[in-house]
Parts: sequence; C-alpha cells; structure tokens
Amino acid sequence: MNSENPKDDASIVSLIQDVKNGLMTFDMINEYERKVIVHTLRLEGYTILSISQLLKCSYKSIQRIAKEVKKDNQITPSSEFAKDTIGEMYQAAMQHWSSLVRLARSSSSSTREKIEAEFAAWRVLKELVEKLQSTGCLPQKPTEIVGDLYHHLDGPDLEKSLEEARNSLNEVIDVAAQCGNLTPELKKKVSLLQEKIVKVEIVQESEKIKQQASERTEAENDKEY
Repeated sequence: MNSENPKDDASIVSLIQDVKNGLMTFDMINEYERKVIVHTLRLEGYTILSISQLLKCSYKSIQRIAKEVKKDNQITPSSEFAKDTIGEMYQAAMQHWSSLVRLARSSSSSTREKIEAEFAAWRVLKELVEKLQSTGCLPQKPTEIVGDLYHHLDGPDLEKSLEEARNSLNEVIDVAAQCGNLTPELKKKVSLLQEKIVKVEIVQESEKIKQQASERTEAENDKEY
C-alpha cells in the first residue's frame, strides 16, 4: 500500500476499537485509513462479511475497499524488484541460519536441541541454495560452470577472464559443498581448472615481462639516436 499517510499499529487498533465502541463511524475515517484497517483485518483472517459486521459498514463498501487494496498492492514484474526480493530472502535466510548455528553450539542447549538446531540450519541452507538455483542466481549443476570456464579462459580479454574464472570457481566449490555434490569427478575437474588458471597466469606474467623488456630496449635505442 502507498505510504502517503502512514499509521502505526497502535493507531489502527485504536481506530478499529473506536468504531466497534460506537465512538465514531467508519465513514468518519479518511480513505487511506479505511484501506489500512480493511487490509489489516484481512491479514488477520477476517472475511469481508465479518469486517462489515465488525465495523458496522455495508458489505459492498468493504468489498470495494478490499478490491482497491488489492489493486494498490499489485506488483509489476521487473529485474530490480526480483534482485531486491532475492537479496532480502538471502539475508533473512542467512540470519535464520546464523541463529540456528549459534543455538546448536550453545552450551546451554540440550543434546536434542543441538541436533534439531543443526538439522534446521542445514535445511535453511539447503532450501536457500535450491531457491537461488530455481531463480537462476546459482547453477543447477556445478559441473556446468566448470565446463564453461574452460571455454571462458580462451577468450580475448584474458585478465578479466581469469578474475571471473576464479570467482566462478569459488562459487562452484561453495555450491557443490553445500549441496553435497562435491564428487571425486568434480574435484578432479576443479583441480585441473586450478592448474590451468595457474599456467595461464604464468604465461600472462611472462608476456608482461617480455613486453616491459621490449619497451625498455626501444626506449634505450631511441636515446642513442
């Protein structure tokens, strides 16, 4: 809902109570507050009929306001909204995970509580990874990234490719470990990829040294002339 005239929970509860006690009528409340009241009661499980009876207002009036609230709350799909929502989901999940891990490590927790907390923490992490995979933020299969990296390292922008390759490789390792998919085959591919990155970096550094030496030679020759 729009926040052009925000009201805190205490104010809304007070308004609802005043209407119930006959101290004021629902029509005496401004449009925004009527929407907030109807929205609040709907979230609490009240039906349109029960709201109309509670607020001593016609069924059609409450139905109309409920439709307006639903329209106000419509969401327009966009990449920014998706990024914001996924980011909030990730932060909330990690907070829950941290709390559960602390509980599992707490000396005051019983053995049963520690086991349940450990299991719940794992479930939070596992479901987070699955959600990120379903939204395209993480690969469905870590091995797919490994295959892409071999091709990526042969690109023209070598320095940028190496940095991206390192970041993607770290992601592969993390995701595979969290999902329990760090198989011997994947470990071998990761190891080979790490070796390739090191070899490419050596070649790249050698080329830089050659280039610098060549530039110094040219500069010295220019001075002689």
